Amino acid sequence: MTEFRLDVLVSPGCFLGSKLDTVLEECPDWTWLLDSGAYTNFTSGKDVVTLDGFAELVTRHHDRVWRYFNLDVIGDHEASMAQFAELRGRGLDPIPVFQRGGTAEQLSELLDGHELVGIGGIAGVLTRTGDRDYLRQVMQVAGTRRDRIHLLGVGVRETISRYRPFSVDSASLGNSRMYGHISLFHDGEMVTFSKSPSQKGKGAYVRPSVGRGRILRSYGLRWEDLGDGEAWRTGGACLVAANVSWIRYSRFIYRTTGTRLFLVDNPRHHDDLRTAWLMEKARLAA
Repeated sequence: MTEFRLDVLVSPGCFLGSKLDTVLEECPDWTWLLDSGAYTNFTSGKDVVTLDGFAELVTRHHDRVWRYFNLDVIGDHEASMAQFAELRGRGLDPIPVFQRGGTAEQLSELLDGHELVGIGGIAGVLTRTGDRDYLRQVMQVAGTRRDRIHLLGVGVRETISRYRPFSVDSASLGNSRMYGHISLFHDGEMVTFSKSPSQKGKGAYVRPSVGRGRILRSYGLRWEDLGDGEAWRTGGACLVAANVSWIRYSRFIYRTTGTRLFLVDNPRHHDDLRTAWLMEKARLAA
């Protein structure tokens, strides 16, 4: 069997300072894709990650990461390209990120000149018709160069199957602790379970059944585990299982579409993801 590696995206906007050094060192068999922290800058309204700081970080970790994105400016293509040029001028080779406001000609030039181009401004908004139209236009420009596209913040199977880019990333594996439910991948679908089987009024409630019990057991869980509130807060079997689920989903996506799905790491679920990885790696090696 070929070596099983996990594709993971990590951002210096989440793992600040020496914390990033630690996670990169303790998981050498993960394929690391380094995000820039642009989303953190955008949501916080300030430069949590500066251009100088990002350049220093990339220089320090270039031998540990597979590739790294430009420190772009969300919603501003020209500013993103200015920072891209600045990093290139320092001898670095970031993945350029095409942002809204850029033209079809500019996107085409990026695709012609680079092995991989990130598409920004689409994370979490593809439920809206206008945003889906925007992505469709982007992929029309890409044409036969879709194998040079990375869709930032897009992990939905339907979108991946439709466009089959080279790679995507998703932060949804962190939703379990936040929203109190787990989605377990089974037979090509995600099956959702709430954290308490007594919450019959909740949208995530799943009535106990033989079939669903079988799904839980395939992840080493029992129905009783769903009601362990303390484990949901501190990390436990359900949260680890949710991460195992996303590992299995990422492998399924690659087998069926050829697209690499990078799972977004985060301090809140890093330990759960690492435990899940060791469990799944052992299962596949058995």
